[in-house]
Amino acid sequence: MKFNVFALIQICAALVVRDVEKRQASALDFYKKIDEDGLSKRDDIEKRQASALDYYKKIDEEGLSKREVIKRTVTEVCCQAPFIAVNGRCVEPNLMTFDEPEYSQSYGDLNDGYFGLDWISGSQTIYFNKVAYSFYPGMAQGVVSAPNGLINNQHNTPLQVGSTGGVTFSVATLYVNSLANPTNIANFVGTLNGVTVATYSVPITNGTPVFVNLGAQGFSNIDKLSIIGDGTGGSWILIDDLSTNLTNA
Repeated sequence: MKFNVFALIQICAALVVRDVEKRQASALDFYKKIDEDGLSKRDDIEKRQASALDYYKKIDEEGLSKREVIKRTVTEVCCQAPFIAVNGRCVEPNLMTFDEPEYSQSYGDLNDGYFGLDWISGSQTIYFNKVAYSFYPGMAQGVVSAPNGLINNQHNTPLQVGSTGGVTFSVATLYVNSLANPTNIANFVGTLNGVTVATYSVPITNGTPVFVNLGAQGFSNIDKLSIIGDGTGGSWILIDDLSTNLTNA
């Protein structure tokens, strides 16, 4: 029997071509397959990609993209004391001890601009020297970093710090105790453009100062912080080691 090599090659070639055509047809059928939306798989993929792009481009009420909102939210949630969230970043805040050389007197006003903030001083917010005013029970332990602490000079007015010109700041942490009364309550109020945006209260004594994490209580992007006690017979508050940061300077 004669073996026709040429014929065998032709048969094999035909089978290969047929297989290729079959695979091409199968691939074509896949891309032509219609899903429930009436779109081909390729069109459906493109549609989903466009939808995802639109989602990230969508602008919320603050004028921030959703991606920026998520970034800011995650940063604020993940920032733990002593760090603070500033413009989507977790940064270490400025620590105010009120102990600089220019504050070496027994008492006095803080200079406006101290750490970039405006100090509502005079009869309200002044620094006290621990040694000079040791006759107040709260001075002995209330001053965390010697020699000074900050108080509201008139017990019926709040200890206040603010900012102007559209500048806002965030408060991280501080220590607080009662200057005179054995027991008291420290009331914190954060405002922006005269509107209260955060409040917090904590019981205090004239002994060991209380560490307060205002960053965890929403005291961010404010333009004024007010602190006052409500103890009977005098509401003097003493604070020290205040940590803040400007947020849009």
